[in-house]
Amino acid sequence: PGAMGEDTKGEAVRYGVTDALSLMKPTAVDLQSSRDLEAHLEADFPQEDPKRMKLREQVLEEVGGLFTSWVSEMQQQSGSPNESGKLFTFGSYKLTVVHPESDIDTLCMAPPWVSRDLFFQQFVERLMNHENCSECIPVPGAYTPVIKMRWSGIWLDLLFASFGEGGMTSPPSSLLDDELLQGMDDKSVRAVNGCRVAELILQLIPNPENFRVTLRFIKYWARQ
Repeated sequence: PGAMGEDTKGEAVRYGVTDALSLMKPTAVDLQSSRDLEAHLEADFPQEDPKRMKLREQVLEEVGGLFTSWVSEMQQQSGSPNESGKLFTFGSYKLTVVHPESDIDTLCMAPPWVSRDLFFQQFVERLMNHENCSECIPVPGAYTPVIKMRWSGIWLDLLFASFGEGGMTSPPSSLLDDELLQGMDDKSVRAVNGCRVAELILQLIPNPENFRVTLRFIKYWARQ
């Protein structure tokens, strides 16, 4: 079962696992009601403003640069193959439903010779010593190990995984390749899963804008 619709070629496709409440096109009253509801949402649960979004982009660029430079230094010290690290985002930032209080969910992908212990020891030390990092709380013993960090006033959750554990020799352009998971330990699989789910959602949803508005309402409701 599921709701029926049409793809861009006019062919019937089925979405979801339950039937739609209605397949009728919206009336003028429906559209106005939607606009009124969205105005209420923006007033009570606004999106992040453009200036702060630029700051979030800058934060990701700085943290990503710090991570890749650290990986390069580890490579030079160990004489390991010349492979780089890469940052991926997921959660509200990836889905572009960012509230001013939202953190940035981030995955740090590293080559196989960079261990999780090194990440939670040496990289954490580098973060703590940076002037833009005001708080850094490593939680290596969590079910999914994480670093909770505040950088230039923006909170981030940093997860860790190694792409080489699955037999790959360079950072993947997409995390949806199942080959990536081969040989990974459970902690890395859990760390990668958030990115894979977010990427798959963006590929499958028929109307991204409607999805984002609906998701914002759900997040707003969950905070009440």
